[in-house]
Amino acid sequence: MKKTLFVGSLLLLTTGLGLKPIVAQTFAKQVVSQTQPSVTPASQPKVELLSAGAQPQQVLRFKPAVNTIETATITLNTAMEMSIPGMPAPRSTKLPSTLMKMETVVTQVDPNGDIHYKFRYTDADMKGDASIPAGVLNTARAQVKKIVGLNGSFVMDDRGHTKSMSLTIPKSVDAMTRQMLEQSFRSLDQLSVPLPEVAVGVGAQWKTLMPVKIYGMMLNQTETYELVSLKDGAATLKVSVDQQAQGQKLTIPGMPKGANVTLKSLNTTGQGESKVRFDRLMPSISTLSMTSSAQMQLPNPRTSAVTTIATKTQIEMMLQSK
Repeated sequence: MKKTLFVGSLLLLTTGLGLKPIVAQTFAKQVVSQTQPSVTPASQPKVELLSAGAQPQQVLRFKPAVNTIETATITLNTAMEMSIPGMPAPRSTKLPSTLMKMETVVTQVDPNGDIHYKFRYTDADMKGDASIPAGVLNTARAQVKKIVGLNGSFVMDDRGHTKSMSLTIPKSVDAMTRQMLEQSFRSLDQLSVPLPEVAVGVGAQWKTLMPVKIYGMMLNQTETYELVSLKDGAATLKVSVDQQAQGQKLTIPGMPKGANVTLKSLNTTGQGESKVRFDRLMPSISTLSMTSSAQMQLPNPRTSAVTTIATKTQIEMMLQSK
């Protein structure tokens, strides 16, 4: 899984849909939404083989059967530390845990290996400890449950690259929530591990290079994969991710007209592991731990002054499917 994009999508739903009451009293609303939001790939990722690994080697391809149904449970834990000038010490915030369930079904497999499948969110919830008031948590839970019923379809080639996609959102969903769901949907095409074109064996390494666009922000993303084991149509992969963004102006939904936000820097690193079966769409289990540090300048809504804010976000994600 190209996890950075997918985790960003989930975090957007967590903060944008579920945590508005928690962050409204600080700059955290703007900062959290910008640190790891949903992303839209500017182009298909380029897969570069670094090492073909040991013998024996084989060509890796996804080959699920028609009517293959999978249910994935996704757990996301997030904590953020924020520093603002004038604050005596950095402020730490632990966000409620987000739990989501998603179902996929393969509807068609073409002679060239292209895989057609549908997905839908079947459940969503948030859980918090005693530090979060019950009323706030209940409001957050009600908001994040808006993704339940969201569904769509994809066409993916047998190397894990999405070729087309479509989305269905209930008409009852308000405009702001609709925008967030659409942004989230654009990263769901990143569920599968990108596979190299040639045959590989244990110890093989490859990486994907991708320019990524996040609400108008351009960054460069690199993900590196190492094939740890390969047996009986299943593989275990170690994954590392890296994101870098230079200074640039940002466009953030919901900000007042003329309120310019400038990103000074963004650096994200992460490590994880995925266990995949090639007769399935999603990893049977996938974990990822990421740390993202950002600096940005925000306009003060009460004065003409500009405030520089530094954030550090830690994300732990687990996906399990069956």
